[in-house]
Amino acid sequence: SGYVRRIRANFRDLKRYATDSLWQRDVDRFLDCAAPDDTTMLSPNRAVLRQCRMHDGGWPQVAVAAAVGPLVYGMSGVPAVVPLLKDAVALLEGQKPPSAAAGREGFAAYNARLIEQVVGKSTKLVGIQQMGAFDKLMQLGLLRNQAADYAGAEAAYRRALDIQERTFGVDTMGSGNTLCQIALQLSGQRRHADAAALFARAETLVKAIPRDYGRCLTFRSYDASRLGKYPEELALAEQSLQIRRDEAAQAGNRSNRPSEGVAHSLYGVALAAKNVKDLALAERSIRESIDAFAASRGANFWWVGHARGELAQILQLQGKPEEAANQGRQMIELFDLVLGDSVRAVRGYVMYGNVLAAQGKTGAALAAYRSGAQMVLRLRLERGEFAGRDFASYLSFALATAGRDAAALADEAFAASQLPADRTTGRAVALMSARVAADDPAIGGLARAYQDATTQLAELRQSLAREGEKPADKRDAKREAELKQQLRAATEKLEGTEAQLQSAHPRYAQLTNPRPLNAAETSALLRPGEALLSMLVTQDETFVFLVREKKVRAHAVKLRAEELEGMVARLRNGLALPDGEDHPRSFDLALSHELYTKLLGPLAGGLAGVKHLLIVPSGPLASLPPAVLVSKPSAPRDYRAAAWLAKDMALTVLPSVAALRELRAVARPSQAPQAFIGFGNPRIGEDGGAARGKRGSVQALAEACREQAGVDRDLVRALPALPETADELRAIAAAVNAPADSVILGSRASEATLRATDLSRYKVLAFATHGLLPAELKCQREPALVLTPPAEGADDGLLDASEITRLKLDANLVLLSACNTAGPDGGTLGGESLSGLVRAFIYAGSRAVLASHWAIASEPTVALTTTLFRRNGEGAGWAEALRKSQLALAEQADTSHPFYWAPFVVVGEGAPAAAAAKPAQPRPAQPQPKRP
Repeated sequence: SGYVRRIRANFRDLKRYATDSLWQRDVDRFLDCAAPDDTTMLSPNRAVLRQCRMHDGGWPQVAVAAAVGPLVYGMSGVPAVVPLLKDAVALLEGQKPPSAAAGREGFAAYNARLIEQVVGKSTKLVGIQQMGAFDKLMQLGLLRNQAADYAGAEAAYRRALDIQERTFGVDTMGSGNTLCQIALQLSGQRRHADAAALFARAETLVKAIPRDYGRCLTFRSYDASRLGKYPEELALAEQSLQIRRDEAAQAGNRSNRPSEGVAHSLYGVALAAKNVKDLALAERSIRESIDAFAASRGANFWWVGHARGELAQILQLQGKPEEAANQGRQMIELFDLVLGDSVRAVRGYVMYGNVLAAQGKTGAALAAYRSGAQMVLRLRLERGEFAGRDFASYLSFALATAGRDAAALADEAFAASQLPADRTTGRAVALMSARVAADDPAIGGLARAYQDATTQLAELRQSLAREGEKPADKRDAKREAELKQQLRAATEKLEGTEAQLQSAHPRYAQLTNPRPLNAAETSALLRPGEALLSMLVTQDETFVFLVREKKVRAHAVKLRAEELEGMVARLRNGLALPDGEDHPRSFDLALSHELYTKLLGPLAGGLAGVKHLLIVPSGPLASLPPAVLVSKPSAPRDYRAAAWLAKDMALTVLPSVAALRELRAVARPSQAPQAFIGFGNPRIGEDGGAARGKRGSVQALAEACREQAGVDRDLVRALPALPETADELRAIAAAVNAPADSVILGSRASEATLRATDLSRYKVLAFATHGLLPAELKCQREPALVLTPPAEGADDGLLDASEITRLKLDANLVLLSACNTAGPDGGTLGGESLSGLVRAFIYAGSRAVLASHWAIASEPTVALTTTLFRRNGEGAGWAEALRKSQLALAEQADTSHPFYWAPFVVVGEGAPAAAAAKPAQPRPAQPQPKRP
């Protein structure tokens, strides 16, 4: 709460000591202080006092300089400790301080006036508890950011902001820096619109504080870089550097050390200069940044490591390979020491591998890439932070490396391609796992212990790095030995906790961190006539892997993520029913064949004879039913004659390669005694029937934020009614010979009913309702199904993914009818979000999920689903049953357009069960009305 320094020097000019001395320089590192005023607080000794605020957070402080005989005392702390400073001087002078009960009235009155001056007329005293909590949260945010855990850093910084706002009010000057820190984390999560709003809010607050303004401008330059706005990035970085240099020049008479703020801005300039191809400016700036960081007080080794990595890339681009490799090696050494296993260190290894690969050092490059891959497997809870772009260079290099090891490298690339996780799906899985942990004390305790151990390990690494970089005459060998021992103990604790979490709760472990499979392991899970197709979409390339008979066939397609998304969006446009129209738009058969040729054309030989293809899609491909790919050129609009992929083989979609291991480990079919239960036609909207196109309502709903509370139930109720879903569920119930009361409709189709029902008694569950995905709701991070909102209570009417994981199922199939994966503006493809919803049902105990990508008219839906259940009952398996049901519609003139027959995909276990029980004979389906 305060500091006291005693100096053996006789300073007659205390005001000069308070503004120009070693003590003052230390104070100025943390505090912004006003000019000194005389004070009587240490009477009869002379003293001066400066009213101050901390740089980070704006917390009120005081700094006092006092002359006591031949000594000078420099003191600082929160206003609450002012009474203790006089006692501290008395103790250090060998005197007995006044007792707590005596002689305090006059001093207390003086102290009250002093506090009023510092904190304002409210006299709201800021205690060390608030300051301490704020400081710890800011440190935690920094550690999380350094590990690229942007969501974790955001949470820490938001908690710090909450303390500031409760203490000082909203949008005070000290909160500007915290707002910028939060905005940076939002940018790291690709939430650029949210980041821009916070940057704008913070700008007026930070402009009055050069230190904070310069830092915030650098953060904005990072955001511009992520958006590809490189000239804007450079302009912001250079503006930040000028502000930081001006600030350092003004403080030059008080400090002999380089400014860490200047170093930070120079780093930003170097990044921007590299992006605009000004390599000379980039090299000059990054070298100056490294020197400034290394010499600054506190020696920020994390930044030095990053800067060396950037310098390695710049040197490589300039044709200086040996020096580039040397800088990359130094980066890795620093990251290993300071960060250990972390997202940043993984990316550092990939960066180093890129430098070595560019020099043709195949073995060294592969070793660096492999080190990064192994680190990913050890990270567990942070897997969701990795995307395809993090490993694209590794995969490209492995597949392009010719020679005797080509087959082994293709297998290695196949395993490495399973390391990334889509950000949306990763967030959904992270939230699912967190809530599962919260509901299970055993899992929750271990998960929390794992996170705490991770934080402790990071802090110890930072401490050891700082101790090891001190000059030889300043190093404390005993302290270093203690830190190393603590580091070993913390590492063992982390590994032990992780092992407990993995062994005691394997399903939780598989949900949060599925281990990649190689070709042999994957082939062992495949049945005769099956093959597995896995695709990974990255920024510049799409990687395609076909696994069959213990071999991997692989190729890289020069198909950028942006280009692929455009192709999928155009195909999806041809699968839509325009508003007010009775017929779908024309489907582009030529474009579909082009996409098939790019992705699967090189693998045609490996697909020969495949009867059942299991597909793991990625990115935009998750939003396109694979059945609509066309394997041969077809005449425009001749849908009946088109060479649909569904004509060649049954198709099953998997959320991940590793999901096959868990699904095939379920050796027996469901033992549930009841055939079917369905939930639909929730009590929302108005009667009379509305299409499941819900964009207008979602736009209103998207303004609600449910991070801390449920969505406004009135907005959920405003979604369009779905009376036609009642017909659909009744038809399915009839097809499986289920009783009428197995269909739950209207106000009964609620979360309360769901929780009160023993769902493990049903072989098939069906949900015919709206699906809401994270792309659609601004603050909803999980996909959800809409049920009837209650009149009161905690439920919001949305059954989200984490709630689904807590269901207890023993189902062969869950049917999700009309989970529309397009965003509210039609421009966002949300198939990856859908896979998060599917993953939740599989985690809850379903072998397969039948999900629709769009809503279709009643008659085709009823025909497709009833035929599917009949075919599966004959032992075909869900994938083959769906294929035959689809082809039955595709062969008819009225329903040959893929809009009618292609919306559904089987996700999960699509093959026939080993010992499926023969279902009851279905009752004849009753005629159903056509949906509007």
